[in-house]
Amino acid sequence: MRAKMASLASNSCEMTESIARTVNTAQCSFAYRESGRGRAVLLIHGSGTSGRVWNDVATRLASKGRRVLVPDRPGCGDSGVPREGNGRATLGRAFVLFAKALGEERVAVVGHGIGAFIAIEIAAASPYVVDRLVLISPVVGGMDGPQRRITADEALAESHLYATDGDLASHARQVATGSIGSDAARTVYARVVDQRDTRRTDTDILTEAGRVDDGLLLRSLACPVLVVRGDHDHNVSADRANAIARACPNAMLATIENAGHFAHIEQPESVSTVVADFIGR
Repeated sequence: MRAKMASLASNSCEMTESIARTVNTAQCSFAYRESGRGRAVLLIHGSGTSGRVWNDVATRLASKGRRVLVPDRPGCGDSGVPREGNGRATLGRAFVLFAKALGEERVAVVGHGIGAFIAIEIAAASPYVVDRLVLISPVVGGMDGPQRRITADEALAESHLYATDGDLASHARQVATGSIGSDAARTVYARVVDQRDTRRTDTDILTEAGRVDDGLLLRSLACPVLVVRGDHDHNVSADRANAIARACPNAMLATIENAGHFAHIEQPESVSTVVADFIGR
């Protein structure tokens, strides 16, 4: 089933205090921000950023009656390096440990880019943990048949963010110029780009994405899935998003208007609304 999201007018939302914290797990230490009360939702960021990229969406979800957990991915931001490396399965287990350390047995998981690649692993390997899954502009391992190329080249294209020996933040701003439509959104991206050198961590994940086939994992997902893309996303085409949604047993597709690859930065009101509606079902 396909749900087309119209561009929504930005409404003011009640400000909800966000608290910065750290929790240690068997895999690594997690730096995270928490806001709101209610059923938990875990937001996993993509490449080149930290959890701060979710600030606008997190505030809105918290105001809608959710406990919002926004960690820096292992090896990014202020979180520690995973003890068992940067493999997808290891990172998936790390996030399960993170949720359990905070007393959450079941969560809704929202991932962007390579954060979505990890989110798929969490939902497939630990179906008892994930009750709803949202994939925003997802990196997805190559699929069967004519969609075999679904990621092999396109997912690795994100690694251009790391193909530089120069200042990472400056390069990220250049990338954002081509990936984000509005000046205001580019300014936000420049503020949240991860100043830490995460090239090794993210390149490892992207390399794995180019080598695996996620068709089987997607078909095995037990929870409802929402695939979200911006209508101007050059990294995730409409055909690719449709193929990902069709591969899942129970999925919807939402298109955010006037947004590119970083819809959660460009249109946080639209994204938070469609996510809140979906995870509240």
